[in-house]
Amino acid sequence: MMSIARIYAQCKQAAAAARGARRAVYAYQRTGELAILEEAIVHWRVAVASIPADHPRRPVYLTNLGNTLRMLFERTGETAVLAEAAQTARSAVAAAPTSPAYLTNLGLALRALSEHTGEAAILTEAVQAARAAAAAAPPGYPDRAGVLSNLGMVLHTQFEQLGQAAVLAEEVQATRDAVAAAGDAHPYRGKYLNNLGIALRSLAEHTGEISKLPEAVQAFRAAVAAPATEHSDRLIYLLNLSTGLQVLFEQTGDAGTLADAVQVSRDAAAAVPFSHPDRPFYLSNLATTLRLLFERTGDAGVLADAVRAGRDAVTAAPVGHANRSKCLSALGSALVLLYERTGETIALEEGVQASRDAVAAIPASHAYRPMFLANVASALQALGQHTGQTAPLEEAVRAAQDAVAGVATDHPGRPVFLSG
Repeated sequence: MMSIARIYAQCKQAAAAARGARRAVYAYQRTGELAILEEAIVHWRVAVASIPADHPRRPVYLTNLGNTLRMLFERTGETAVLAEAAQTARSAVAAAPTSPAYLTNLGLALRALSEHTGEAAILTEAVQAARAAAAAAPPGYPDRAGVLSNLGMVLHTQFEQLGQAAVLAEEVQATRDAVAAAGDAHPYRGKYLNNLGIALRSLAEHTGEISKLPEAVQAFRAAVAAPATEHSDRLIYLLNLSTGLQVLFEQTGDAGTLADAVQVSRDAAAAVPFSHPDRPFYLSNLATTLRLLFERTGDAGVLADAVRAGRDAVTAAPVGHANRSKCLSALGSALVLLYERTGETIALEEGVQASRDAVAAIPASHAYRPMFLANVASALQALGQHTGQTAPLEEAVRAAQDAVAGVATDHPGRPVFLSG
């Protein structure tokens, strides 16, 4: 049996290591220096290794180690780091199975791992953990809003993978409950409003409930307007406000809404740091809004800007980047428009290849795949008509058939795929 003095010494060593880890995490958040983040992980490892296995602080150190490993993965993209983060989060839950905090962190770690690997079983486990966290966080629980918002995020990933309306409805309810639980002064209110906007926008797109779009835009605007805190991510809120306005314009045709979307997209793209990991998506989003503006106005300068933004987005998104498929699809659409305006064969051929690459880069079960396939079909049809060759037209038919096959029979957008 371990002596009391030995236990005390181990706990003291673990507490000192935890203090060092927290200082390093705070320093990393201020400086962004990778070496400081790696130092924090070393400290957390020492804390976990030093604390007795049955000590109540052990799951605290485990979950903090897992969270810091996820931060490292966001910088390095190393699968092994993310897998360790998930396993560490599992260990924390094993030590305290009913803790909402440990369960929600496990859900987030598994969500990230499933997005990176595409493994459906991991995503199922993530949803189970997030639901268990919400069930263990009744009204009055201090971070109930955060737990509910995290459930919404995990469910959104599951919806994107499976396209199930029931999952989307659960996501909307969870994010609504998160905003209600947070109140007006919560430091994460902007984040929770942003997640609600995402859920409502997805609901409108998937079910055809267009009445949800103004509410989604309102949630995004409120997120952008929320008081800035150290927990804010105004860039993301701007990006989502832009996409919400795009969807609203596509439904209403209102020129003012489109102008607003373009301006917000320009602001977001201009503000994102060159080294930001999501910079490709901001550029791709700008390309999409500019393409919509060109289709509305016919302004050749706007189309040139759209193609330029699309190229920049693809250049900034290397193979394996989470947003590469979206960047390629946006570029492909802009290039096909450029061909239609100028007759440049090279633009059309590049647009076809970009559209093909977009489909190749997205999982077969992803909710966006049918749309990307439809873009391929459209580009190939244009190529076949331009060259007089039958092979591109035959490939276009196959892509269009695959697109229709990937859309649920009750999806409100299915007639569009059928008519294409």
